Amino acid sequence: MNSESRPEPSPRAPALGLEYLAPLFTSPGAAFRALSARPGRAWPGPVVVSAVLVTLAAWVMLPQLLEVSYESAAAMMEKFGTPQEEMDEALEAMPLEPNGRVLATQVFPSLLTTPVLMLVGALVVFVGMRIMGARGPYALTFSMFSLAYVIWALGMLVRAGAVAAAGTIEVTFGPGALLPGVEYFSPLGIFLDLFDVFSIWHLFVLVTGISVVGGVSRGTAWGVGLAYWVLRSVFLAGSKVFMMWTQSG
Repeated sequence: MNSESRPEPSPRAPALGLEYLAPLFTSPGAAFRALSARPGRAWPGPVVVSAVLVTLAAWVMLPQLLEVSYESAAAMMEKFGTPQEEMDEALEAMPLEPNGRVLATQVFPSLLTTPVLMLVGALVVFVGMRIMGARGPYALTFSMFSLAYVIWALGMLVRAGAVAAAGTIEVTFGPGALLPGVEYFSPLGIFLDLFDVFSIWHLFVLVTGISVVGGVSRGTAWGVGLAYWVLRSVFLAGSKVFMMWTQSG
């Protein structure tokens, strides 16, 4: 193996993982090889970057999310036959415009919940890697996972920008965007949205990281990565199915 395919270890400690971000977009394999050569404490930078990106995404599309929450609550109460007086009182308490309380309860918590979700996701991948024979500490797996997660977080921000521009959350970067007549909140639309370009990109980068950092074959890495992707997809699709159910007649 030549020096170009595997960087030599450097005595300098990684800059909290930030130095791996640029190579992640151009050559993820090289980024993960460098991470393996100098593991150190490489997760703080990617974790902070991901949390900030997700928080910005929540802030950008907040007006659309408030509108959808209002409509879903109204549809849910109507479905269960809530008396009109109680329904009006509940809806009156739901803001339709961003304010300080909404920011504090629906936007800024992403700074804390994102790292927690990353810890859980990395644990799922770590367990899968162990089952498939990979070795290495959880800290290294978390560094690898957090680096790959930046792609997912960036996708959330890009989607948020598209949502804000369109004025609706019914925006997809999946195959459904190319198929006329596919409704966003439909079984087919929800399924196709799982194949969002950023989701697939994130999966590819994660598989690369599992293979390089875990020292397993590409096929094994795909098995672990797909298992994580399926679990995450079930959660994401489930939330949309619930919203579709509340808004159905």
